[in-house]
Amino acid sequence: MPSFRIWKVEQKVKVRPFRLTIKPQIDDYSASDTSLEYIAHFEQLVDKALAETHFEDKRDFLAWTNDALPLVRWSDEEMSSDSLRLFIFCRNQQEALSEESIYFFIKQRIFHGEGALPINFRYLPFRFEEIPSASFLAYDLHFFHINGRLRHQIKSNLPRLAQDIALALRAPAFAKYAPQTGTQFNQKNAAIYEQLIPIQRRLPQHFDNSLLNDFTRLLWLSSADFIAEREPLHITRLICSHSIIYKQLARLF
Repeated sequence: MPSFRIWKVEQKVKVRPFRLTIKPQIDDYSASDTSLEYIAHFEQLVDKALAETHFEDKRDFLAWTNDALPLVRWSDEEMSSDSLRLFIFCRNQQEALSEESIYFFIKQRIFHGEGALPINFRYLPFRFEEIPSASFLAYDLHFFHINGRLRHQIKSNLPRLAQDIALALRAPAFAKYAPQTGTQFNQKNAAIYEQLIPIQRRLPQHFDNSLLNDFTRLLWLSSADFIAEREPLHITRLICSHSIIYKQLARLF
């Protein structure tokens, strides 16, 4: 089974490493040459992504994954050609974005919805045998036939695009909701959305699906300064208050 090492570093002296072994979570997995080659490919990608990080032990590694993931990396060697490669390493959440959702998000956010994307999309759900409590996903996306203008635009916005993809993976429900409603895709709006959903589920007698309509309406009617000057929790409270007041007025008339 493929494995790689994460070195423990103390005062710049390498000591005995601990080993993490990738265990695929694939229903039809077999130990064939093709499967082993596929897994070894992702082992190399994960190993490369973690090459500049150091961990004291497995607990430290898990703490790092909670803070640093999802990890989004563009492949430098592909940036000079007409292709582009993207690697994503993230936790495998219950509500994780599907392959189709990731494709749609990248097409809309990066390629502005222009036609079909020639793409080689590969992914691997897995655990580390030594840390069976955590489940992970690795994606390898290879885009082809990118024209020079678009490639230059992507290269000049790589940090922002990586942040957007990471946010979509952390808030998959909002990543699906935002393009359907024209809601601006950013960290603050995602935080507000993530606060509204449990309120709606916990208090269905007070808040129905119209709560999200009130959320979208407030964003449309408010100035950028109004939103920027207020914390997500403050805006969430405003939306809930307006929703209750609106329903009370509707009952009166």
